Order: sequence, then structure tokens, then C-alpha cells
Amino acid sequence: MKYCREYSTALAILFFVNVITGFAAPYTLQVRDTIGRSWEQEPIEWQLNLKEGEFKGGSLLVQRDGKAIPAQADVEENYPDGSAKIAGVRFLIDKLDKDAATQFTAEFGKEGPSTSSLKVSEEREALVLDNGLTAVRVLNRNTDSAPSGEFSPMLAIRLPSSKWIGSGRYVTQTKPVGTRTELLEKGPARLAVRVTTTFENRKTHVMTISLWAGSRSIEIDETFPYKNDSDQLAWEWWSWYGDKDGSRESHPNYWTFSFNDKNFQASQITYYGDMATDPEKGNNKERGKSVYSPKFTDETSLEKYLAGCWQWRPDAVTWMALSTESTPNAETIGLYTHSIRNWRNPNIVPTQQGITLRTGANDMRLRSYRADKQLTLQCPIGLGRRNWAIRPSTIQETLGSSRGCACTA
Repeated sequence: MKYCREYSTALAILFFVNVITGFAAPYTLQVRDTIGRSWEQEPIEWQLNLKEGEFKGGSLLVQRDGKAIPAQADVEENYPDGSAKIAGVRFLIDKLDKDAATQFTAEFGKEGPSTSSLKVSEEREALVLDNGLTAVRVLNRNTDSAPSGEFSPMLAIRLPSSKWIGSGRYVTQTKPVGTRTELLEKGPARLAVRVTTTFENRKTHVMTISLWAGSRSIEIDETFPYKNDSDQLAWEWWSWYGDKDGSRESHPNYWTFSFNDKNFQASQITYYGDMATDPEKGNNKERGKSVYSPKFTDETSLEKYLAGCWQWRPDAVTWMALSTESTPNAETIGLYTHSIRNWRNPNIVPTQQGITLRTGANDMRLRSYRADKQLTLQCPIGLGRRNWAIRPSTIQETLGSSRGCACTA
């Protein structure tokens, strides 16, 4: 949950700052449940506007109802003197009861507890972000110009069984030639790494991968730099080349991530979304939650669109869960979108003949392949900003009633 001068639809957040006492005054945040449910391991992002010279990085003390908790402060915007103009304070609410409220204070320059389950380790050309529940292997190659080699920002994810699965790659008309990795956040609340891929035409694909303490979700924020909608014209090779009736949709540039391998073979897909186009892909009579088994009979087949928001579009879903089988402890990979306020899908101005840019052009596509019974998530690049997540767990935990079947923690 992110707080930035606005109320969340889930928890009511009240922000009080005593500006009279200047730098010495603690910042205060109140969080209250307003929808009649309990909360566990809820991440909080608290954005603070600071005075010049107040904070240049360093120690932070956050207290919940008078008790110190692990927290971190990351500088998000600077004043000319280098001090923080905007700081992001991050911590976790381990538990909040139904209809309850709790209060937090933040004081810069004071030490707080630093114990955390988060850790970062280095491997050959990779960083591993680990929180004990799951882990993700991220590219750490750092080259400005390379004719070949690994370029995928995310390399693999770890299942509850401790097995590593998955593989990523670019499928683009213009080749990637450079990659740069930056460790942005080191905990104790969250780890974050930014990987910037540069292509031959000097355009970039930026992926920020983050992992909260106590969360099973590997969160992904993708951005594609452009100034405004008109600037999209200069990105012609990124443009959307969908046909008008949508029956032969294609796009020339993707980052893809494949899930099925020797350690994971999905035989069941559970989802929540619009009607299926075919009864073999779930409920084709009404919207809602449904489950089916992918057939892998065609050379390739579109299974589902992973959409940024609820929309009328056959086969569009806001979350799905890929499971090895239907038993409670079957390993499961949840895929879901979030933070729709951040999604951007620029229009091409003016519209050029032969190019259509749909509202759903930025949506991802889960495709199945007969060869090796592969499931691959196709992520169009160059069409705006996207926020989504991968969540390894078990089917029982993923779809449990306490989670609301939403795969969102």
C-alpha cells in the first residue's frame, strides 16, 4: 500500500505533521481498517515532503504505537544541496485486526532496528534477492556494448520447494546491446534492483524488481522512456501492429518469461476475469473465477491476457495461478497486475495508416506451446509503464479464503 497525500480504498490513512517544531518533530501516520477485514504483512510506502537539509540519507527510527519496528528511508527526489526533498519511508504492518487502527511515527537521524529476513548475494553475472519465502535471480552483467550473451533482466525465480525455475529473453526487431544493474534498496523492509537494457537504436527498457520482507510476491515495474504521446512517433519500431478485428494480434517486440521446465510443469490454470473465448479455456458463459487445464495441442495458442484493470475483453484476467496439479500443496505461480494508477498506454498522434493502438495494447499475454508443453508470458515493450508481480507459493495458500483468491500480498 502506498500513501502519498491520498486515501487508500483499503485502509484509511491519516497523515499529521507538526511543522511548528521543525526538524525535531516526528512525522505521524495513522492506519485504520475501513472495509471490515484483518490484515497481515501489509507493505506501507509512506512518501514525505521534507525541508532542505533535513535528511541526506542514514538512520531512521519508525515506531508503531510506541514500539520500534524495522523500516527504511530511500531518497526519491533531491534539493540542490543533495538533501532529500522527497523520501520514501517503507515498513510492514505485521498484523492489523478488523476495524482496528494503529499509529506510526518516523524520526530521521535516530537508529531503529535493522534485523530482517532480506539478503542480497552475488553470483556469476547475477544478483539474488532473497526474503526466506521466495527469491529472484536478476542479471548483473553491466556492459555498454556486447554483440551477444544474456540480456534478460530477470533470470529465474525460486519455488517453495527451493527449486529454481524459469527463463527470460528478448524477442525484438532491434537487438539489445547493453545492460546496467543498480541495487536501489537494501532493506530492512524491501530490496529493489533496477536493470536497464539498451538496444541498438539507443532506446531502453527499464525493469525494477523488488522484494518485500514477509511477502511471497516478486514485484516488477517496467518503464519505457518517452516524453509525451507525440514522442511515440519516434519509436516506430516499438509501435503496435495489431489488426483491426483483433483476430491476428501481433507485436514485434517482447520481453518474455517462460515457466515450464523440468522443475515445474503447469497442468492447471485458475483465473479471475472475463468470459473465455472457448470452453476449453474456462467458463465461456459468464465472468468470474474459473479453472481449466491447458491442452498444449496447437503449435502455439493464446491462453489469457493479463490485463492492468478489469475490462470487457474475452480471455482478459487480472490474476491467474499456474499449478502443477490440484492438490493443496501443489506448487503454484501466481501472476497479477496492480497499481493501475501507474500504467501508461500512450496514443500514437496522429494515427498512422496501418497502426492501431488499443486500450489493452500494454496487456501481457500468456501463450502455450506444444513443444515441451511450455507456458510463456509475453510482455510487449515500448508501449508505456506496467506494474505486475510473480508470486510462487502453493495452491492452498494462493487461493485460500483469507487471501480473497486475489494473489495480492
